[in-house]
Amino acid sequence: MSWVKQHKLPVVEAIRYQGLPCNSLPDLWHALHSSYNAAANHPVQLSILDDVPCLVPWPWVSFFVPEISEALKACSNVSALGPDHIT
Repeated sequence: MSWVKQHKLPVVEAIRYQGLPCNSLPDLWHALHSSYNAAANHPVQLSILDDVPCLVPWPWVSFFVPEISEALKACSNVSALGPDHIT
């Protein structure tokens, strides 16, 4: 099972705001604050949600905790998250 093997960490790059890297906490705060609050006090048109179809919820498949515990024992404790997003 390749998804339980240890993975290399991704290359990290500084967050950039207006073309400049955010290398300090105040710079990072300013970038995040400006980005996430840019839409503050702007009107929101909720009617676009009317086009989203309502889906019928799927029932849960019955399982037992020992089943999951047994399956997880085979997994590595040091593996990184994969595309399946299982933590």
